[in-house]
Amino acid sequence: MSKKRLILIIGSLLILAFIGGYLIISFVPNVAAQGANALRGIIGKEAVGQLESVYFTIQDNVKQVQYDTGIAEAEAPWELPTNMPTVIAPTAVPPTVTIAPTETPQPDTSSTTQEETSAVPTQMAVSATPTPSPTPNQWALPAAIPFGDLVGEGIWQPYLTNQAGDVVALRTFLQPDAERPYALAAIVAFDLSQVNLRYVLGSEEPALPDGPRGIGFMDTDDKASGNLLATFNGGFMATHGAYGMRRARTRSG
Repeated sequence: MSKKRLILIIGSLLILAFIGGYLIISFVPNVAAQGANALRGIIGKEAVGQLESVYFTIQDNVKQVQYDTGIAEAEAPWELPTNMPTVIAPTAVPPTVTIAPTETPQPDTSSTTQEETSAVPTQMAVSATPTPSPTPNQWALPAAIPFGDLVGEGIWQPYLTNQAGDVVALRTFLQPDAERPYALAAIVAFDLSQVNLRYVLGSEEPALPDGPRGIGFMDTDDKASGNLLATFNGGFMATHGAYGMRRARTRSG
């Protein structure tokens, strides 16, 4: 095999590997994350970081072209209700309005005809009688200041409810980068008066020499039906980034 042909084969394989990696990162991010984790043990975390930077730069450039040419448009990450409100307010039942006729003075029929008498309007009195709401008030938050112009940005929507039907989590999204309207940040807010946040320590993380260790599994009671609302990862592993999660402390603590 000639040297030129060998270079051509290697170059073709590299191009195919690059395209395959790009497609995996774009459409199967979980597999890409596992592959990157395994690759760090082979070529090192710095090399993997540089490779990821190249992939993400190309991915961003492709999206920029798609957006600029109108092939793709920025859209909300989930389906929005029709007639999206500008502000979501707590659910409330309007008061019951009772309309009752009041006594009106009888017209003097001695000087008017029957037809004129029937044309006299009947005065109505409106009295508002508040009634208790049949359902509890739902938790709500004021709209966040939007960065872009996408419909629904910054508007909090009910996301998770408890067994009683009360909203315990809201969600919204923002467009943090004006030059990349397609880049969206999804945000979830939990009502801490109704929700408990708990840490589950992993068997390898936090990676502190004398730090605490866990088993990486939730308690059985937490996983019981109706108790568990959501789970999320702590962040980067210590060997792959500066911090995964940090505990906030007051100045006195």
